[in-house]
Amino acid sequence: MKPVARVGDKIICGNPKHAPSTIVSGGQSLADGRPVARIGDSCGCGAVIVEGSSQSDDNGMGIAYLGAAVQCGPYRGQIVSASPTAKVKP
Repeated sequence: MKPVARVGDKIICGNPKHAPSTIVSGGQSLADGRPVARIGDSCGCGAVIVEGSSQSDDNGMGIAYLGAAVQCGPYRGQIVSASPTAKVKP
């Protein structure tokens, strides 16, 4: 089980010109009072979440988790903070 990523959690996009950013869009389900992040949701730097759970979804999109991949143009990064309580199977 991995911690669920949520709106406001931090990412590192891999682009050397970008500072760490946060997840800015999410689904309808909540974790710790914040919308869960899903495959296809966006981050403040323009990165998009490209990895999520194959077993848990919100509105048909896999729920993202700590360590899940984000893509910012040709650069790949990951989610680096997530819920302290909610977990999901990758």
